[in-house]
Amino acid sequence: MAPLAFGKSVFTKAAAGAAGGAEHGFITGQHGDPNNSAVGFVATRVRGLGNEAVMSGSVWFRALIGDFAGSDREFGFIIGGTGNNDPNRVFELVLNRKGDGDGDQDDHSIVLGVKYTNGTRSVTSFKSGSDFFTSNSDFDSKVLDGKWHNISFVFSGTNTERQLLLDGVDINNGRTDGPGDSVTGHVVMGENNYSGTNPPAQSADDGMVFYHSMQQGIPGGFGAAFDIGPFWFYNQIIDFSNASTLAQYYNSSNTDGYVTAGSDGESGGAAEAELFITTDGSTISNGGSLSSSTMHEVGTVTKSNSTDGPGSGATRTTANT
Repeated sequence: MAPLAFGKSVFTKAAAGAAGGAEHGFITGQHGDPNNSAVGFVATRVRGLGNEAVMSGSVWFRALIGDFAGSDREFGFIIGGTGNNDPNRVFELVLNRKGDGDGDQDDHSIVLGVKYTNGTRSVTSFKSGSDFFTSNSDFDSKVLDGKWHNISFVFSGTNTERQLLLDGVDINNGRTDGPGDSVTGHVVMGENNYSGTNPPAQSADDGMVFYHSMQQGIPGGFGAAFDIGPFWFYNQIIDFSNASTLAQYYNSSNTDGYVTAGSDGESGGAAEAELFITTDGSTISNGGSLSSSTMHEVGTVTKSNSTDGPGSGATRTTANT
């Protein structure tokens, strides 16, 4: 893959072996209500990400149909990002079971969206127009089955550089939103003057905020509550279309496809991430390169150890509430 003229590419390490097995736990948020109260999620405030034109990531999640109960729009964030307290989300990775319910391509999908300074772009897998999801029930059975899954992604100003993979399978159908196929400018994410003291939605602190297991916060549209495992974030290109690179994050030969990551996310050969968010069931940590990050728990957040985490083979059968 040719590097972008305005971005960065990265050379990952040689793979350190495809060992698996559960080593990290997971967090679970809590449903909100129509008044946006009782919402639970984890927020990571961070500075020093820079205004980059590319971003990559890999995240583990586990979800059931019942996790969407009580949500009239039936969608929820695996990860959401907001820069400098911008009221508009600048990054979002969404499981969308119903959307507006009109049966079009926005229903039953995995949506990756990023706000650019000169426009917006999203990469989306749909129930229709996709070789992977053939129907609503097919989406539910492949994604909302209570098993651990991996999503890996690349977002770029150039449409052809964008990637969206589920369990190592390319599900990017190439959809774009906004003017044109490609955009110039930067991902709106670099806020370097964050003081690091206050939770989001309770202060005007600058800084990028990543929400994990976030519940959609609009009246009447409160969202799902998922289990979220380890999360790598880069503001550079990680080419997951390269099989050897993908194998540093996901290997179908391992239980759940999980590759041992270690405390810094690099044990499987992965490149050093700016953010590598994990939990041991007691605390939430960042093993990435940006030490200027602060974790905040808002509302009720459950932290679970590695017993049922990715790599354990554990299937959840009871919906989160």
